[in-house]
Amino acid sequence: MPTIEISQFGSDIVLFFKTPDTRINVYTLATALVNVADAAREANNVVNPGYEIEVLVTALAEGSFKAVLKAIYRELGNLFSKETLRAIIIGIISTYVYEHTLAPNHDVKVVVDQHNVVIEQGDTKIIVPKDIYEAKQQVERSSRFTDSMGRTFHAIGRDSRIEGFGLTTDAREEPSLTIPRETLQSVEAVPLDDRNEREIVQHAELQILRAILDRTTRRWEFVWQGMNISAPVLDDAFYQDFYDHRITIAPGDSLECDLKMYQRKSGPAGVFMNYKYEVISVTKHVPRIQTGKLF
Repeated sequence: MPTIEISQFGSDIVLFFKTPDTRINVYTLATALVNVADAAREANNVVNPGYEIEVLVTALAEGSFKAVLKAIYRELGNLFSKETLRAIIIGIISTYVYEHTLAPNHDVKVVVDQHNVVIEQGDTKIIVPKDIYEAKQQVERSSRFTDSMGRTFHAIGRDSRIEGFGLTTDAREEPSLTIPRETLQSVEAVPLDDRNEREIVQHAELQILRAILDRTTRRWEFVWQGMNISAPVLDDAFYQDFYDHRITIAPGDSLECDLKMYQRKSGPAGVFMNYKYEVISVTKHVPRIQTGKLF
């Protein structure tokens, strides 16, 4: 009888793709990873105002095919940061996956006690801490979250080389419950975002390479997550602080800001890729750290 305890899913999770060998279609993997990351970001926006989450692929483990994901939380330093961080995003996603992929032709029994919600179907039991289950119910009201999870199911379900999908905490072991691909196909009817373009706003820290210190739509040059990007700064209050000499700008300084990303679907898997950026507001100017001279 497989028993899955969601409390064991901390900040790391292993996505297990059961395949005939150790290969996987790059579009299937990319679509699954990008949309799980999008779902995690939206879940974090709902339950952790004042914090941001970054989802990293930390390893591609041996076994059928496994991708190890790690969630990293960071404080944004705004009004909401005074709230307590809830590091439960991986648990929310895991609960959603299992609850929406239980066999549709069997009855599901849900038992709620003081601490847990226990979901039973046949010989399968999923034990979810009550706070994670209640947060999952809150998060799944977001169409951005459900759309991202729907695209994940869709990408895996349409790849004929994948025999099953599962989640585990140990890259050396297979999941105690592997979801057949046919089951994912049956739930992929979740309404999907059929737009070819979309816009997303994300809090980001950008290191300045080249500044344009007048009010214009000319693009600054930044480094963000190891990439060079170009974006205009559209925050009038930020420019006023500069003109009033409340801040000074130099290469190597950073801006904590709200970054708008314009995305367009690319490739046969329909993965959204960034093609244009805008800094719509600056929350903090961070001078570069300078090493003092010793006389």
